[in-house]
Amino acid sequence: MNKIMIDCETLDIGQRPVLLSIGAVVFTESQIHEYFHIGIDIEDSKRYGFTVSQSTLDWWDQQDPAARADAFSGGEKIKAALQALVYFFEENKCTEIWSKGSLADIRWINNALDYFGIERPWKYYKEFCFRTLLKSVPKFDMPFLGVQHNALDDAIHQAKQFIHIKHIQREQAHIQREQAHILIEQGQRFNEMAQKVADLQFKLLQKDEACDRILFVDL
Repeated sequence: MNKIMIDCETLDIGQRPVLLSIGAVVFTESQIHEYFHIGIDIEDSKRYGFTVSQSTLDWWDQQDPAARADAFSGGEKIKAALQALVYFFEENKCTEIWSKGSLADIRWINNALDYFGIERPWKYYKEFCFRTLLKSVPKFDMPFLGVQHNALDDAIHQAKQFIHIKHIQREQAHIQREQAHILIEQGQRFNEMAQKVADLQFKLLQKDEACDRILFVDL
C-alpha cells in the first residue's frame, strides 16, 4: 500500500502561508519508491494572498545557506505546483498522506488546494501525523542525509524513520509470536506431564486397593 510523505518550506506558519517548496516521497513500510520536489514562485503566491511573516523570514536568515538557496529559488506557479503534487499522489496510487505535524504541512496543502478549487485526492481520514507515530516509540538516532529544511531531504528522512519504526514493530511482533509459541508449548508439556502424574497416581491407588483386598482375605 503506497503512502506519501510530504514536507513544505514556507514563509509563515498561519493558515495559508507562502509555500516556498514542496518535497514528497512515495513509500511503503519497507522502502521509498518515488520522489517529488518543486520550488514555487514567491511573488506568484503572494499575488493570491498567501502570507509572509517577519518571524519566519528571520528564522530563515539563521538556516543553512544551501537550504535557503533551494527554498528561495523556486519558479513554478503555485497552482501548477499543487496540481503536480495531486498528479504525483494519484499516479502512484497512494492511499495515505503523512506529514510531521497534523496541523502543519497537510493543512497548508489542503488550504491551498481549497483556495484554488482543486479537489483533494486523499480522504480526510487518511491524513496522518508522523510526529505522533514518532513519539509513540522509544527515541532512536538516524543520521540525516542531505540538507535540513530542504523539503525533499526532510521528506526522505521522515519516510526513512517511518520505515525504521515499522521494521522494529515487525521484529517485536515476531518476538511476541515466538514467546507466545514457547508459552503454548510449555503449557502443552505441563499438561502432558500432569496427565502422566495423574495416571501414575491412579495406578498406584489401584495397587494399594489390591493390596488391601489381599490383606483383608488373609485375615
